[in-house]
Amino acid sequence: TCLQDCHIRLQTRHCGCVDPALGFAGPTGARACAPGSAGICVARLSQNNTLKVCRKKCRAPCKDTTYDVRLTGMGVASSKFLTNDEVKLFGLTIKFSSDTQKIFVYEPNLTIVEAFGYMGGYLGMWLGFSLLSMLKGLKEKILDFFFGSDRVTPIRISRDATKQDTVRATRLLQRRLQGFAKRSY
Repeated sequence: TCLQDCHIRLQTRHCGCVDPALGFAGPTGARACAPGSAGICVARLSQNNTLKVCRKKCRAPCKDTTYDVRLTGMGVASSKFLTNDEVKLFGLTIKFSSDTQKIFVYEPNLTIVEAFGYMGGYLGMWLGFSLLSMLKGLKEKILDFFFGSDRVTPIRISRDATKQDTVRATRLLQRRLQGFAKRSY
């Protein structure tokens, strides 16, 4: 990252070595400081605001990856079996649990009340349509009873009808209207 590169360059210039705690110091080829001297040099750079330049120069990262870290165990090897150089070293094992994710989707069960509610709704809608068609038919029957069944029969005249057909249809229409007028009084 920009911030770590800047810190590595400044520490190399001012201290002659790099704090080994910086994660990417090794690949740059910089010499790692001895554990005691690194802390002193970095503290001195922080106090005289030398490292502030890096915060101004480098903006916040666009993407920051964080990992869930847990210490599950720690052991110290017996120094009886190690040489003087090996006593100064330690090992670190990083294990990632998995790169798969489990996604749980919970869908609630249909309760008996909801089931009856749905059935009642559909049944009510069906009965409503049935009742509507029954009332519509009943209305037609009542109108036929009071005003006669010929009220619903349309009189159609085709486009290629002769003048006689048109006159005949007009007379039929007049008779129906007269019959309707007599019944309504």
